[in-house]
Amino acid sequence: MAAYQARHTDPTVLMQALEQDARAFIVLSRTFLDIAPSMLRRLQAAATSRKAEAIAFESHALKNTVALVGAKELATLLEALELSAHTNRLPPEGDLLGDVPSLYALVEDEVRDQIRYYESMGGV
Repeated sequence: MAAYQARHTDPTVLMQALEQDARAFIVLSRTFLDIAPSMLRRLQAAATSRKAEAIAFESHALKNTVALVGAKELATLLEALELSAHTNRLPPEGDLLGDVPSLYALVEDEVRDQIRYYESMGGV
C-alpha cells in the first residue's frame, strides 16, 4: 500500500512524537476527533460574542491541538486570530474566523482518513 498523502495535515508530526507507534497514533487521532469539535464550537461562540479574551483563549487552545496533527496552515490562522485578540485588534465587523471552519473540516476529514489508513496497515 502506498504511503498516506495529506494536504492539510502532516501525520509525521504525531507519528514522530509517538516514536512511530501506529496504535498510539490511532488512539490520539481518535482523541483529537473527540475533543477538537467542541473546541471549534467554543471558538465560534467566542467569535460571535466578539469577546477578545475568550477568542484569544479558545484560538490558542485549538491552535495547539491542531498543531499535534500537523495542521500547520490551520494553526497559523489560529495563531493570527489569537494575536489579534490579545492585542485587541479585532475588526469591528465581519466574520472573525474566515477560513478556520472550512479548513478545520478538511483537517478533521484527513485525520479520519489517517486512522483508516493506519488501521488498514495493522495499527490496531
